[in-house]
Amino acid sequence: MGLSRATAHQGLRRLEQRGLVEAREERIGPRPPRRMDSVTGSGERRFLELLRPLLGPARDGGPSSDVALMFLDRLPADEALRCSRGRLAAAEEDARRLARTPSHGAQSAVDLAVWHMRACQEAEVACLRRLVARLDSAAAAPTHSGPEVAP
Repeated sequence: MGLSRATAHQGLRRLEQRGLVEAREERIGPRPPRRMDSVTGSGERRFLELLRPLLGPARDGGPSSDVALMFLDRLPADEALRCSRGRLAAAEEDARRLARTPSHGAQSAVDLAVWHMRACQEAEVACLRRLVARLDSAAAAPTHSGPEVAP
């Protein structure tokens, strides 16, 4: 990620000051003690507050939406499915909107850009449909502890 160790430690200290992370010292054998950080209940609640909007209907996509998907399994299965369905509905609406974009001519650079946006949006819709199908089938499974979202 390009994050230096010093920057990461500084961020953890700030989270600790806000009560979102707690630190303890751990010693294993003859090694020097090391700092172990863990998320507090307040930190978990704040994390979910920040995560939920990123998993909902996203009009911009982008890296933050992709990172948010890495944590989809932190939500209860029904909420993960609800968020994914909402995101799919928004993506389908965006695809319909792009499909209605008028053409500017065969050699138009604008048409090339719109063509690219349509292709990306179609891929997003297809991906979200697969995600929702996986979450649906996981919800139908008799014993399951969380959503299975692996590709």
